Amino acid sequence: MHMITVKEALKMRILFNCLLIQFVCMDISLGYDDISAYKPTKQGHDRQILDVAANVVDRSFSTCSTTGASNPSWWYVDLQKVKSIYDVEIYFRLYDTYLEQRQRERMYGYKLYISNSTDFSLLHQAYLCYNHTGPELPELNVTHVCVSFGRYVIFYNERIPGVTYPNNKRYTYTQLCEVIVQGCDRDDVYGPFCNNTCPINCQERRCYITNGTCAGCKDGWTGEKCHNACPAGFYGAECRKTCSDRCRDKTCHHVTGHCDGCRAGWMGLYCNETCGLGAYGENCKRNCSGHCAKQTDCNKESGKCDDGCAPGYRGSKCEKECEFGTYDAGCLKLCSGNCFENKTCNKVHGECMDGCREGFKGTLCDETCEHGTFGPNCSGICSSHCVNRSCNHVTGSCDNGCNPGWRNDKCYEKCRDGTFGIMCKEECSGNCLNNETCYHVDGQCIHGCQTGFQGEKCDGPCDSGYFGEKCLQLCPVNCYDKCNNVNGLCKCKNGWIGRHCTEVCPRERYGEDCKQNCSGNCINNDTCHNINGYCLWGCRDGFRGKRCDRQNELGFARTCMDEKSSVGGLTAGLVISFLLNVGLFFITLYLIWKKKFKKKADQPFYEISDREDSQQGTLPYGHVENHAYEDLNTTQSAHIYRNLSLNDNRTNIA
Repeated sequence: MHMITVKEALKMRILFNCLLIQFVCMDISLGYDDISAYKPTKQGHDRQILDVAANVVDRSFSTCSTTGASNPSWWYVDLQKVKSIYDVEIYFRLYDTYLEQRQRERMYGYKLYISNSTDFSLLHQAYLCYNHTGPELPELNVTHVCVSFGRYVIFYNERIPGVTYPNNKRYTYTQLCEVIVQGCDRDDVYGPFCNNTCPINCQERRCYITNGTCAGCKDGWTGEKCHNACPAGFYGAECRKTCSDRCRDKTCHHVTGHCDGCRAGWMGLYCNETCGLGAYGENCKRNCSGHCAKQTDCNKESGKCDDGCAPGYRGSKCEKECEFGTYDAGCLKLCSGNCFENKTCNKVHGECMDGCREGFKGTLCDETCEHGTFGPNCSGICSSHCVNRSCNHVTGSCDNGCNPGWRNDKCYEKCRDGTFGIMCKEECSGNCLNNETCYHVDGQCIHGCQTGFQGEKCDGPCDSGYFGEKCLQLCPVNCYDKCNNVNGLCKCKNGWIGRHCTEVCPRERYGEDCKQNCSGNCINNDTCHNINGYCLWGCRDGFRGKRCDRQNELGFARTCMDEKSSVGGLTAGLVISFLLNVGLFFITLYLIWKKKFKKKADQPFYEISDREDSQQGTLPYGHVENHAYEDLNTTQSAHIYRNLSLNDNRTNIA
């Protein structure tokens, strides 16, 4: 009998397992493409010359790969481009029962990665299809469903310090016979027979092999099969990008992000460029006014001049010129209103381009003529007769009035004859010499006064006690009161008559205007006193009383006694009256002398004597000061005569 060797038995087992596995695989992955056959491979290092990495994809179970003991150990196949993968079938090297246990221990903890890189430091970013974690030992022939996309299928095993492994193995071996990666060889198909087309908007036209959902969408698309455009406001890869807020309505093309139109003030595909100089608004199609302040550009969105307008313009966009009578930035300033012929000023700087109207000057015509000038170009000179030489700067009228003596609106005319002073409202006294008119300024009489008047304006009569030319003549002594200032006429004291009161009452008369008759009973037919009618030397027989106007009823003796008594009393009264009159006479002379002495520097002193004969004669009379009259118990010079009269009338024999 022929004995079956171990080697032959192993071959039969492998063949049997392969046939079984192929049948199963065909049942599971019916129609998928073998996308790893004869593709480039690589492993950690070959243990033997014949155990190379390429044996794993030669589709022969008679050849396998083996790496030496190492940590880590690895093997991978390069699918040469990213493929849509369904599953990975792994067939390890088979041994007898004892060696199978060892093989399973060596494979303990292996990992299967689908990656787009062979940089093992980046494996954490790869798709981990399978990770054996125990505690059971791994199966040696197994299929792992790895629905994913990738270029490299990597078998990777390592021993991590601190982790307990079967038999405390510190090294690993990779012993693979075949690795079959099944999927679709074409990029744009899916399904069990790779005959369904992936959705058009799948990224790189790839979809998951089982159901056709996209592994990723083209820019601008979303959904499982990328049938939906990005929602409004989003675009690009996975619709994660936000449309520019400068896009109109904040919407853009879902793929490119190009704005369907720009918000006012912006332009460009992404509306990320501001409008050019002088432009604004949607798509920058509008033009700025060009009149913003300081030559700045307008607001790119609204067209407004954010910093205000240049001089001469107004409005939020500075598109309007200043209205009549206004100027400067924003037209906020008013023209002076004094431009020639009421024209408006320059809208930019406010100047009156054609000059100023009457009464104003300066480039803006905002200055009135200087003091003392008026009219066009302020060339007129105010009248020197205006008050303070100030006149209306426009018309030249003396708004504050004229100086005394001048009239009309510009004070060019003197007051009319007979008037003078401010506004010519005062009238001359009418007493100027030779009826001349007074001086039109202050009313003075230039050549003096008419007879009987005095003062610069000749508006006052002579002082009391004086009359005549220049008021230098003294009133008569026997005037009852002051005399007429012109001719010296006056009312006479009691007992006096005549033009100037120089005549004593006629015999047998006395009193006021000599109208009273003496009693005719004075002794020896003597006349009575011219002032009071008293019989100075007594009464004739049979009469009594001061005026001897009462008959004596008691007989002769009584009459004589009375007469003697009367004569004695009358004599005493006359003596006293005489002494008083003498004293008063000397006082008067002193006062007159004092007045003459005071006036002789100004004018000569004239003494008036009555040339007509009189019984009492006349007294020299002069002007005396008030305090002298106060000494005489009077307040006016004329009262001197009144006191004399009183003395004559009242200071007599009782």
